[in-house]
Amino acid sequence: MEDCQGRAYVVKVYAQTSEFIGNCEQVAYMRLKGNRFVRNCLGIDRGQVDAPAWAIMEYIPGVTLLDAIDRLHANCELERRIVAEIVRFIRDCVAINVQGYGNINAQLRGQHATWPDFLDHHLDHLDQSVRKIESAAVCAKMQRGFECLQRFRLGAADFLHARLPAFVPVDLNMSNFLIDADERLIALDLENFLAADPLLALGEWAGHTFGTSRYGAFLHAWGMLENLEQACVRFYALLCNMDVLTYIANNHVASVDHACPWGNPHRFFDLIEQHIEWLEAHDKY
Repeated sequence: MEDCQGRAYVVKVYAQTSEFIGNCEQVAYMRLKGNRFVRNCLGIDRGQVDAPAWAIMEYIPGVTLLDAIDRLHANCELERRIVAEIVRFIRDCVAINVQGYGNINAQLRGQHATWPDFLDHHLDHLDQSVRKIESAAVCAKMQRGFECLQRFRLGAADFLHARLPAFVPVDLNMSNFLIDADERLIALDLENFLAADPLLALGEWAGHTFGTSRYGAFLHAWGMLENLEQACVRFYALLCNMDVLTYIANNHVASVDHACPWGNPHRFFDLIEQHIEWLEAHDKY
């Protein structure tokens, strides 16, 4: 749509949001207003019982990172710069103060008192999802991943309990970022945030990009990680991959055996196995 001066806007109508991560877009646009990686939001409405929520934002022409994969492969310098800007966007987000952990309300307060409390809640939800998988073979593979997650959660309990909460974006897939005509990075989707350990953002990125040059570029831009921090990132990456693949398996939206993260040639099953093997080899938490 355009206004009388020819300026273009996009209207976003929200479908039903996840029962596990609420829609934080209104809060995010308010807190990140003026951020260089965020487009202007002219209006947003939470919706009513009989009407969907909506938002009006400025339209910025460009291509998503997913559509620009070949371009990034051919231009290593552009890829490193764009990934470094994603790191800066995440750092801008996690600089916002929150209280508590988990789903965030308008006052930036999470629903759980501690990070392990939220992780236990998340793992309980994942356990139920794994048990619903119809294929016994797939269920067995996913059960192995779930048991690995549980071992890390218990073994690293003190470390996880000490993690301070931040405003963390948790849907860092390649279709949620845009490169405009001036090669400027824009975050397109601000729906999914948690009050969480900032390392969760690294794990989410690893869940989508592990095994690609974009993952290495991200780690380089983020900076040095201690041993337990590295293990935590792999734990979160495994959790991310498990969440997505159980959703695929239970909703039959793609072939479980061949499903890959967007823009990543590696199968979810292969990524899950690599994270399990790494965590089992580095189990001195």
